[in-house]
Amino acid sequence: MGADEVINYRRTPAWQDEVLKLTDGIGADLAVDVAGPATLSQTLAATRFDGRISLMGVLTGFDGHIDTGAILEKRITLQGIYVGPVATLASLVKTGITPQVDQVFPFEEAEAGYNALRDAGHFGKLVIKIG
Repeated sequence: MGADEVINYRRTPAWQDEVLKLTDGIGADLAVDVAGPATLSQTLAATRFDGRISLMGVLTGFDGHIDTGAILEKRITLQGIYVGPVATLASLVKTGITPQVDQVFPFEEAEAGYNALRDAGHFGKLVIKIG
């Protein structure tokens, strides 16, 4: 992904301010939001003009206010990626079924993983290992 910084939202509740500080007020090129509408306003504030937001979960639920004005004014691309409920994942784990993994990339090579995903030459899952 090419991330220069990663901020833990639990340790830094006003994390959007930290993003702006780290980027000299510009904002992030790409922000990943796993919570949904409850944090999306912070994510919008932390994202630069012409930036991208990947909404990869809705831990806070599907309903809530979304500031469409901020999306339009900053020309932000908002991409939704539905990964399913945690309970479904837990059920799959209990069955013993394992996914077909094509390649595992260390976090430092995340960009190569995303390139492999874009190129669509893989069979099975592409994994980016964190830690």
